[in-house]
Amino acid sequence: MSLGRVRAGEHVHALLSDEPFVLPHARFHPCPLRRRHERDDPTRASPKRAPGDPILVAIAHGALIDFTEGLESKNVIDWRRVMASGYDYLALGDWHGTLSFDPRVWYSGAPEPTRFKEKRPGYALIVEIDAPGATPRVEEIAVARTRWTEQRFDLASDESVGEVERFFASVGEPSMTLVSAHLSGHVSLEGRARLEAVLAQARGSLMHLRIDDSELHDRPSEEDLRTLAVDGFVGRAVETLRTGGTGASEDALRLLHRFVVEERR
Repeated sequence: MSLGRVRAGEHVHALLSDEPFVLPHARFHPCPLRRRHERDDPTRASPKRAPGDPILVAIAHGALIDFTEGLESKNVIDWRRVMASGYDYLALGDWHGTLSFDPRVWYSGAPEPTRFKEKRPGYALIVEIDAPGATPRVEEIAVARTRWTEQRFDLASDESVGEVERFFASVGEPSMTLVSAHLSGHVSLEGRARLEAVLAQARGSLMHLRIDDSELHDRPSEEDLRTLAVDGFVGRAVETLRTGGTGASEDALRLLHRFVVEERR
C-alpha cells in the first residue's frame, strides 16, 4: 500500500464556494463555512426554487437544534426554512452519527467513528430522487473499518477473569478495534495479576485499549496472605496495608505481592 498522496477520482468535487454545482437533472447549492463558527444560518443565502428548476439539493454544515440555552448561537440551521424554499433534500454535516430529521433532511455522519460515545457513525448515504418534489430514497451503507466497543465487566471472583479473557479472545480484527473497558467488583491479588496479564496481551493486539478500573478492588485471598506471610518489617507492612482501606494501600499491597512472588520464582 502506498503512503503517498491519494487523489480523489474525477467524480469527486470539493464545493468550496456558494456557487451552484449543476448536473443535467439536479442543482446543488453549497453553504460552506468560511470560519469555524458562523453567527448566522449558513443556509441563509440559498435561493428559493424558481419555476422550471430541476431537483434542488442544499449542502450545509451545522446544527438543527440550538443547544446554547440563550448564549450566542453558532452554525444553527433553520431546516424548515430550507424546505419551505422548495429544496428536495438537505445534506448535512456536523454530527458524526447518521441521523434523519425528516425524509428530506439527513446527516450522513462521519465515515469512521472518532470517539466511543458517538451514535451510529461509519455510514455513507446513497440518495435517489426521481424528480423535483419526489420523496428521496435514502440507503445507508456501512463504510467504517474501525470498531469502537464499550464493555463492562463486574468481577465477583477470580473466575470472572476468564470472562474478560474470553471477550478479548473473541474480538475479530483486533488491529482495527478500539475497546473501552470498565472493570468493577473485586478479585484476589493473584487474580489481579492474571487480569493484568490478560489486559497487557489485549493492549498489544488492539488498535487501542482504554481501561477504567477505579471501581475494581483487591480482596486478598487466604493463599495471597500465605504468600505474604513473612516476619519483621515486611510482615507489619502487610498487616497495615490490609487494613488501610484506600486505593493507595491496595496498590501497595498488590505491588508487594508481585515482588514477593517474583522473588520466590
